[in-house]
Amino acid sequence: MKKLNIYFAIIAILLCVAVIFKKNNLTIQALISLFAITPNSEVFDFNAADQIAKEKLKSKFVPTPVYKIPGLDGISFEDYRQIEYKPDVAIWKNLALPYQLHFF
Repeated sequence: MKKLNIYFAIIAILLCVAVIFKKNNLTIQALISLFAITPNSEVFDFNAADQIAKEKLKSKFVPTPVYKIPGLDGISFEDYRQIEYKPDVAIWKNLALPYQLHFF
């Protein structure tokens, strides 16, 4: 029974990863490039940092874009804090396991 639960957990994790990949249009190559470790031959240089700061000062300020989440637009902070898991619909709830899988 424990092996079966481990297999279910692995399948659930793989499904979550697949959904994230599909939703964000990610590729395996993009994931590999995220975790690729490349040796950095450059040493930190205060003169280079000063030059970069001066170039940034010359450019026009671009504010950070504000992202709105559909369904959460216009709710108060107190309403947002009341969002919680629904334990009655947890996956593996009725299997008497020491863990459950919750989704928002």
